[in-house]
Order: sequence, then C-alpha cells, then structure tokens
Amino acid sequence: MSKPGVFMRLLILNVLAAAILVAGCAPPPPGGGNTIVTASADTGTGDKEPGLADIELCDAEEYRPLIGSNIAAVTLPAGPRMRAFSVDDIVTQEYIPQRTNVLYETDGSIIRVYCG
Repeated sequence: MSKPGVFMRLLILNVLAAAILVAGCAPPPPGGGNTIVTASADTGTGDKEPGLADIELCDAEEYRPLIGSNIAAVTLPAGPRMRAFSVDDIVTQEYIPQRTNVLYETDGSIIRVYCG
C-alpha cells in the first residue's frame, strides 16, 4: 500500500493540472485579446482626434487609390519600404510599420494597401 503523503501529492498535482487546463479554455478578454485598443477623443466638432492606431507610419494612404487597378499598370517605387505581392506569394511575417504593402489577386487586381 502507498503512503498517504504520496497520494496527497498526486491528488494536488492532478488538481493543479486540471485547473491549468480549465484556465486555458477560458474565453478571450473583450476585444479579442490581441487587438490594439485605442482611444479617439471627440473634439466636439464631429472630428475625432487620432488615436495611436489611427496614425500610419507608412505611405499606404497615398497608394490606396490604386485599389482595383491592375498591378502591371501601376508604377511603384523600389526599395525596402515598399512591397507588392500576390495572395499566392510566400512573404516574411515581420512587422515593419514604415513599410507599405500592396496586395494583389492572382489576376493582378490590387485588393489591399496597408502598413506593416
């Protein structure tokens, strides 16, 4: 027969393991957990003061009018701060806030322009 101390230790370990598993199944916090929460102050005139997520560090705004155009019909500057790629391309996942990304479909139509 086993000693009572060994049984208690095993029981405590099993309870701790169950608590860890249950904690891992908890629902995410409001807002999805990984989203950036920003505050935009209303100036009273209907205009909002930009929050941190509202400020872009790249030139995406300048290139957004190209959405819907064919990638072959546009001229984009070459350099490390501009990247154009297809939905089928393999690209690195590092986030560079100053880089403008131009995403296009396999038929060449630009579908998204964003920072990162």
